Amino acid sequence: DEFASYDACEKDDLVKFNSNNTVDYIDAGTACTPPGDDNGIWALSGSTLNLDGETYTITSFDCNGMTLTYAGTTPGELTTITVVRQ
Repeated sequence: DEFASYDACEKDDLVKFNSNNTVDYIDAGTACTPPGDDNGIWALSGSTLNLDGETYTITSFDCNGMTLTYAGTTPGELTTITVVRQ
């Protein structure tokens, strides 16, 4: 569980996917020092999401959010990320 190892100020951050294929990382709620605000780009091809050069597989999607998986560099390493619509 990687989320458990995050600092408290990282656990309430937002990721905003914009219609122009940019993404905003927003240091919401408890602010980190320095703030974690940033931006980047995203692209979708079928069930593959490229987010700032990292490739994720969309395993589930509906109007409330999506679930992504990311294969790490270690054999057998697989990270699952659940994104909830705000």
